[in-house]
This record gives sequence, C-alpha cells and structure tokens, in this order.
Amino acid sequence: IAYFTTRDGNESTHTNRDALGVLDISDITTPIEILVDNSLKEPYGLTLSNGSLFVCDKAAGLTKFSIEKDELGNVSALVY
Repeated sequence: IAYFTTRDGNESTHTNRDALGVLDISDITTPIEILVDNSLKEPYGLTLSNGSLFVCDKAAGLTKFSIEKDELGNVSALVY
C-alpha cells in the first residue's frame, strides 16, 4: 500500500488535483488506485504512524485520518 498527496499549486481555487490517495502497489508495474479523497485544500505531504495517517494541509493545518480496513485487511476508507 502506498499513500500520496498531490496539489495543483493554485491557492485561489480547489480542484480535484488537490488530493490524498491510496494505491495498491503489490505489483509495482501496475499500481491500482484504491481511493482518493479530494476534501483537502492544499495537501503538502504525509506520514503514517500507529495506524493513523497525518496529512499537512496548508490551509487547514495538520489533518489526522484513521485507516479503516475490510475483513481481508485491505484499506477501505480514510476517516477524519
């Protein structure tokens, strides 16, 4: 599993390019997008610690997400 943030760099607008995402990289040659959250305004990076995902969002500060997994252990949701 890989977590990523992207941003468009335009502070005056919020676009779908301002995102937090999760990828399944079990086959690195064909990563699969598991989910994308477009609720952040300007995500600038992240860290994973003790089952929580912390994302820096320039406009809102530090945002904490809980990582929910399904019965197979796959990431199913990121919850504020």
